[in-house]
Amino acid sequence: MRLWLGIATGLLGALAIWLAALGQLAPGPTLVPAAVVPAATDHAAEPATLSVDARQRGVGLPVEVGQRYPPGSQVHLARPLEPRDFSAGIGCPGGGFLPLLNGVPFAQPLHRNVERDGPVPAVIAKRTDAEGFEWWVHADGSETTTRWMTKVVGGVDVRDVRTDHAVPAQNAHTLPPAAGEPGRR
Repeated sequence: MRLWLGIATGLLGALAIWLAALGQLAPGPTLVPAAVVPAATDHAAEPATLSVDARQRGVGLPVEVGQRYPPGSQVHLARPLEPRDFSAGIGCPGGGFLPLLNGVPFAQPLHRNVERDGPVPAVIAKRTDAEGFEWWVHADGSETTTRWMTKVVGGVDVRDVRTDHAVPAQNAHTLPPAAGEPGRR
C-alpha cells in the first residue's frame, strides 16, 4: 500500500511540474510578511457597497454617493437624498434610511429629537472632515456619519460601528448675550 501511495504522489508531483511548465497551473499565493503589510485605517477603507434597493425603487443615486473626496472638502449632491428613498443603511426616526459611510457594513440608527428638531431632512451634500471621515450634510445643517470606532470592553479593544448625528444649536437653545454685548436689552 505504501508503495502505491508513493508512486501516486510521485506521479501527481510530476504532473504538477509538467502543467506548471506549460503555464496551465496558476501560481500559488504570494505570502507577504505581516511587518510589510501596511496597517489599515478605518476611514481610508473603500466605501461599503450600498445595501440599498434604491435603483429598483426608481431612485437614481447621485454619483457623489459612491465617491471618495479629500479631507477638508464638501461636495453638493446633484439631487438631494431623502431617507424614504432607501430600505437599508442608517435607520432614521420616523422611517427610512440613509446610505452607509466610511466603509461600514452596518450601522446603528441615528438618534434625533424629532419633537424639538423635526424629522431627518434631505441630504444635500457630502463632507469629508480633516481626519478623512465622510459625513452627510442635511438641509437644516445637521450632519450624520457612520464609522468604525474602538472601545474597551473588559480590558480588550473591540471594534464597533458608531453612528453620530449632530444638530446645530438653535437660537432658543443658546445662552442670552452677556451685558454689554449686542442684542442685550
